Amino acid sequence: MFKNKTMKKFLASIATAAFLASILIPTAASAKSFKDVPETNNVHLEAIDVLSNEGIINGYDDGTFKPGNNITRGQVAKIFARLLDDEGKLVQVFKDVPVTLADKELVRAAFTVNDYEVMTGSNGYLFPAKNMTRQQMAKVLVEGLWLDHVEGEESQVTDLDKAYPEFREYIQILSENGITNVTEFRPTEPVSRAQFASFVYRALLTFEEEE
Repeated sequence: MFKNKTMKKFLASIATAAFLASILIPTAASAKSFKDVPETNNVHLEAIDVLSNEGIINGYDDGTFKPGNNITRGQVAKIFARLLDDEGKLVQVFKDVPVTLADKELVRAAFTVNDYEVMTGSNGYLFPAKNMTRQQMAKVLVEGLWLDHVEGEESQVTDLDKAYPEFREYIQILSENGITNVTEFRPTEPVSRAQFASFVYRALLTFEEEE
């Protein structure tokens, strides 16, 4: 079901090298400034700053990040294509992501996430405009970053029964790895852009902890 540790280390060595370097090696560069991302009392600030600096997650042309907006499946596909450092091919792999789309990055990203089996869609559709749910996010994080169970750790999630059966193990893995620290995971609810940034950031930090 999950990729082996060799593949996980491969990802850590290539796709996240620059990201980890930005955490471990202080630089004078300042983070991107989004006018709607407060700098005080903001638990998501560090994640947004680091990921935006690395070009992994972007804002909008008007200078906003829209942290409270729900993140869409298409946005997630683009983020993971950047994480995997794979531009992808301009080839249609989902019925609803044709090569004629103006958003060529989405077409290429759709190819990448399907090729890596991070997002395989449903009945041939990616549904890029749909909001991503928290349980879907758990699957994407585990499959996309090759996370696995942590020996000796137990999931702290108490509402696992509210998740669809096929997503429950993914949620448990996030909890075991400390990527989610809540007991009430709310699996069927959507994920905001700020929350998703924090989840990705914490997941990437597990690579640093393994070294």
